Amino acid sequence: MGQELHGSAKGEAAFRLGPGARDLALSLEASSLESLFGAAQGLRLKTRLTGTVDHMKGSFSDQRVKADLAFRGLTPDPLKASVAFPLTLSLAPFALAPDSRGTMEVDLHGQVPLPHVASLLSLDDQALGGRVEADLRIAGPVASPRVTGELRMIEGAYENFRTGTILREATLLVTAENGRLLIQEARASDGEKGSVALNGWFELSPDPGFPFHLDIVLRDATLIRHDSVTATMGGDLVFAGNRQGALLSGEVDSPELSLTSQPPLPDDEILSRLLFGRTVTQITPLQALQLANALDVLAGRKGFDVIDHTRRMLGLDFLEIRDLGVELDAAALRAGKYLAENVYIEVEQGLGPESGRASLQWEITPNITIQTEVGINAEAGAGIGWKWDY
Repeated sequence: MGQELHGSAKGEAAFRLGPGARDLALSLEASSLESLFGAAQGLRLKTRLTGTVDHMKGSFSDQRVKADLAFRGLTPDPLKASVAFPLTLSLAPFALAPDSRGTMEVDLHGQVPLPHVASLLSLDDQALGGRVEADLRIAGPVASPRVTGELRMIEGAYENFRTGTILREATLLVTAENGRLLIQEARASDGEKGSVALNGWFELSPDPGFPFHLDIVLRDATLIRHDSVTATMGGDLVFAGNRQGALLSGEVDSPELSLTSQPPLPDDEILSRLLFGRTVTQITPLQALQLANALDVLAGRKGFDVIDHTRRMLGLDFLEIRDLGVELDAAALRAGKYLAENVYIEVEQGLGPESGRASLQWEITPNITIQTEVGINAEAGAGIGWKWDY
């Protein structure tokens, strides 16, 4: 991934180079900065910072760089930072590189209005409110510096226009110490009588895969407000894992899901349109079975998931009945199982003629997968899949 930086800058520099002296003094101003990131498959992400970097002053002396800068435009008050790190400079032969054996210091102070963050991230269907105050320090050996300080959110707010999720009066206090970000306090109201709170930690070291642990407390929190659906829930949940995977566990107390429509319709009609995009009179018998199970769950009854029960009884990792059309003949059964940790086989059989197929996926590495497939008429195919996460 490459990075391009566009804008304008002006400054002054004074050098003093010689056998016994390698000193540099720098003063710089930059404006209208625009960052362009290039990634695989032609993806390019542009971030525009409509502001200026001014009063940036730096020096290089005794194999060490020191700089102070202030960034204006993104925030009402300047974000101020100071940095110091070791740098090895050689004239013959010429070489310029950070010295990993030395120590570094970075200090950052300032406030960031969250609406500005939303505009930078192009969150068109979401809104942020409030501000974050930062007082952070990164210091220690270049190879393993430590982060200390705190981040505090004041008068925070969040709204998702697609799901209707609303958080108001949000407060957050995050401290950094001993290689972790600790959530000391985080709470918000749902805009009505409910509330959401959490605490936990994030590990800053990449060695164990950046593990994290969050305890989430929901108290009559309305988290979904849709034209047709409103969902309110309470309970204590745990969300933990690392960058390789995460697990959400815990119990939700008496979740409430209400269905409404204009004009008013029965619950089964609303749910049928939400789940399948069809009226009750248009769904297939298999969809009718799923609809009845969903209505049992909404009514507070346990319900019976035929598909999941059958999957576990047969020892399969995946089982699905696909509805490919209105007629029952268009349905198909898909079943899959891992033969080994990186080898997965899947079979699909429809009720109609010439609808069967089988496929095998072999993950050679996390980024490379071989896929083979054969149809009912012995039509075969193979391919190699490649992916890159960044």
